[in-house]
Amino acid sequence: MRTKYFLLLFLLLLGAGCATSQYGSEATAVLEEGEPSIADTTFLYDSRVIALETKDDALIARVNRLIEWKGNLYILDKAGKQVVAFNMDGKHLFTIHRVGMGPEEYSAVMDVAIDKRKNQLVLLTEPSALLRFDAEGNFISSRKLPGYYHSIALDGDFIYLENETYANGRLSENSITAIHGEETTGLLEPLIEIAPFCFIAGHQLSASSPVLFTRKFDNTIYKLENQSASPSCTIDFMNETFPEDAKDKVYDCRDLNKFSREKGLVYLMTDVTETSEHLLFRTNLFDRLYILSKWDDAVRKYDYIFQSEYGYNLHGYTPVGGEKERICFVAMAGSLMSLKSLVETYPKVKAKTTVKMLELLNRVEEDSNPVLFYYKVK
Repeated sequence: MRTKYFLLLFLLLLGAGCATSQYGSEATAVLEEGEPSIADTTFLYDSRVIALETKDDALIARVNRLIEWKGNLYILDKAGKQVVAFNMDGKHLFTIHRVGMGPEEYSAVMDVAIDKRKNQLVLLTEPSALLRFDAEGNFISSRKLPGYYHSIALDGDFIYLENETYANGRLSENSITAIHGEETTGLLEPLIEIAPFCFIAGHQLSASSPVLFTRKFDNTIYKLENQSASPSCTIDFMNETFPEDAKDKVYDCRDLNKFSREKGLVYLMTDVTETSEHLLFRTNLFDRLYILSKWDDAVRKYDYIFQSEYGYNLHGYTPVGGEKERICFVAMAGSLMSLKSLVETYPKVKAKTTVKMLELLNRVEEDSNPVLFYYKVK
């Protein structure tokens, strides 16, 4: 009986969490002051380190999107105009790089998603189209799109596209386009656009189920289901809230980011990741990690995560689409090579470096692909 009571209490507490609220009555989570850092074991588990194989046809400049599906990793590298596939040990499987003007080609890759029902990769490309590939990278089909879109998410039979907010000199009619078969629906009337050409790293459209969406100058996280959008959670950033009286002008990206950094103001949340106990996101304020606890609806921010096994500070994070409750931290070769140089130059630094990190550094070269610190979130 006692066990049943605590189980019921646990479920009630989770049910009161911010991300479970309904349209019109969404909960508000409040930002609290946190420590500069947090240990990975506090909210993460099942860690593994994946050193991606380095090959001439698999060189990654940046990890823009990461999807895990049926034991494989699919990495979007927008700078390289490619999607690169690896197994969970980091071994390269194949690369989709079809730059050209043909029906199976593109000039740029904007985003990638997984169609779980059909076991297919779906690339959002420029010129605006959806290109489908099987799980081994073989081309299947192409579908032209009527407008320009920034990102894509799939959930069941529904495709969600993030619209360009300002096109052809006017505001878009909706923030999201939902596609179900041949039926197209616009979702969310857009806000007044005061920074039409300003974007930051990260995604406003999650690769999760249900799909979560955020937008500039809006502190609400939206849930996209079927052909509807509803507020799921609102964040009160307290003294980091972008003031209403500062929204009376149009900003270019440089001025907006300068103003926001100097004042410590949030104008955009990205990379929202929801789990049973937490909701994680990033903002335009550098690489800070924000963690919402569903136990108390409090949001705490951290400048970096301390990797316990490797004694390494991790900044930012990348959500893992396809599989639930996973994130990773991407360590680029340049950062690891800087640490390697310090270790080789200063004996005191080497003495403080863990054995596991020393072993990893011995495997890293200047042209190496990134290393992924891979986790599940509690």
